[in-house]
Amino acid sequence: MELESKITDRRPHKQHINHARHPLTGGARLSKDLDGLVHDPPDQLPTLESNTGFLAQEAIYLKKYLEAQRLVDQSFSKEAVAQSPYVVSYADLCGISVEKATAEILLQAKLDHEFLAKTELLRLRFFSRVRRAASDAEIIDILASFRSEASS
Repeated sequence: MELESKITDRRPHKQHINHARHPLTGGARLSKDLDGLVHDPPDQLPTLESNTGFLAQEAIYLKKYLEAQRLVDQSFSKEAVAQSPYVVSYADLCGISVEKATAEILLQAKLDHEFLAKTELLRLRFFSRVRRAASDAEIIDILASFRSEASS
């Protein structure tokens, strides 16, 4: 019963309240907690917070992409399918064939790579402009221009 109450109790814990009151880290911790409240749906399962510097979901996306690419390279052989649990799971969940799931995964990866390349070039260009800026007003103008260009 104690474990169940720990899992289902969503009230702020005393530890979080104490962090929020700390003069140096309080604002950042409180901001993170509030961001979690705003962006995480209440019915979402709680996840363990880890600070390894590597996003677990990104590792899964990469593994799924590599499996899909291997399936294409090996012409969807039985061995390749047996070694592709993420692609097979995706196909099962979507109710589509492994071939169609592979095509969707590779298309999404291609779109993600193109978007990342575009945004990386944009960040690099604006970052160099910020480094050359001579005043705060110039930086404010650069940031406004960045936001405008990034949203288009």
